[in-house]
Amino acid sequence: MLSIPIQAAGVAETASETRVLHVYGPGGPLPAMKAAAAAFNASHGVTVQVTAGPLHAAVILFSAAELVFGAMLMAGLFTRVAALVTMGFSVLLMAMFGWQGATCIDEWTMAACNPAMSTTLLLGGSGAYSLDNVLLRRKPALANNAWFRRAGGSLPLPQGDRGFRNLALALFAFVAIYDIGTYSYYRGSVVTPFHGGPVSPTKHHVTLTNGTLLADGSVRVHAYLDAGTLEAQLHLVAAELVGPDKTVLAH
Repeated sequence: MLSIPIQAAGVAETASETRVLHVYGPGGPLPAMKAAAAAFNASHGVTVQVTAGPLHAAVILFSAAELVFGAMLMAGLFTRVAALVTMGFSVLLMAMFGWQGATCIDEWTMAACNPAMSTTLLLGGSGAYSLDNVLLRRKPALANNAWFRRAGGSLPLPQGDRGFRNLALALFAFVAIYDIGTYSYYRGSVVTPFHGGPVSPTKHHVTLTNGTLLADGSVRVHAYLDAGTLEAQLHLVAAELVGPDKTVLAH
């Protein structure tokens, strides 16, 4: 989020109101953002205040969770729990990055493939060399533990053939609807024609909030970029405050 002062015509600038640029909510690269802010200040004489916000911590926690549960899948440790959690990650990935289209094609691929792979492990369990099997060999009593049978992957799920078939069909329906539905909504080309999606990654949209008339006659607003991606950057060169009759009140 940017705090952008809009100076009214004929009103002198004040350093306290016009020489500070506020940048809110960078994701992962907070140190790089602070270094860029220092370089911008040195070259332009404008103080840039960078505030990390909750997104920085969320990116770190999400990345750590992906690493932990991905390692559990590879090692076959509590395979079915890890498979179920990674399916949830896929839904979040598509919600966060699907609207960005081709600029985040890797997230699209992961979000589409992960549910299918995780569903297979959720139903079939882990392999012979998984850590689940190691635990079962060392503690055979785990075979009678209902929680371990559901969480691990070394034993079949504790349900009959009909229940297992219904679960498999339900998961298949979810994966098919999720993959085809999200692709059709965001971009098409599966069962619908290709289209630009609800939000174009090359067209930006800025929402203005917190409009304030300052004591020196200038106007300050907060501008939040809520559409578009870093692949097609937005450069704010000037801003104007326009009245109901389309006359420029401030610039």
